[in-house]
Amino acid sequence: ALDTAKKIVRMEPDNAINHLNIGDAYVSDTRDFKLAIQSYKKGLELDPNSIYIHRKLGKVYEFEKKYDLAIEEYEKAAQLRPMDPYTFLFWAVSLGKAGRQLEIPPIMKNAIKTISKGFSASDRWDIDLLRYFAGEISESDLFARARDFPIHRCQALYYAGLRHIWEGERSKGIEFLTECQSMDIDA
Repeated sequence: ALDTAKKIVRMEPDNAINHLNIGDAYVSDTRDFKLAIQSYKKGLELDPNSIYIHRKLGKVYEFEKKYDLAIEEYEKAAQLRPMDPYTFLFWAVSLGKAGRQLEIPPIMKNAIKTISKGFSASDRWDIDLLRYFAGEISESDLFARARDFPIHRCQALYYAGLRHIWEGERSKGIEFLTECQSMDIDA
């Protein structure tokens, strides 16, 4: 994938999506985060309003444990598309990893207000995840709402597991993350 992405960038160097794709290839093929960051930044020079590039750059910063930089990228993406629940979930994860858990609930509450304005039935689960981080629903309620959908159960395990780790309950968090990882999800 990397060789193909490099060829495409050479053919169309002024296309931001091509730089997004080469950044993705650096992450997936070589785990070269430095070159991925360079590619994403070049993409943002060409299209500073790409939420996808901001989110990918945030994710790479998160991989490198540069949480403050990841938080900045997720915040930019959220400003560009305030109706996207996953940007807010990624933002919450980085805040938690940065030890800034107290900032999560008010950000999630604002996201819920905004996203609920354009609410559709398919958004219910995404909003439930945000409500969990906002402290509006309990962990047991989150799991109850996820019970009929394996992908939702896995997401509940993942986000609850991370939250337990941030809150100092490492063994419980690892238990949840291990269960999520062991699930056979065809998504």
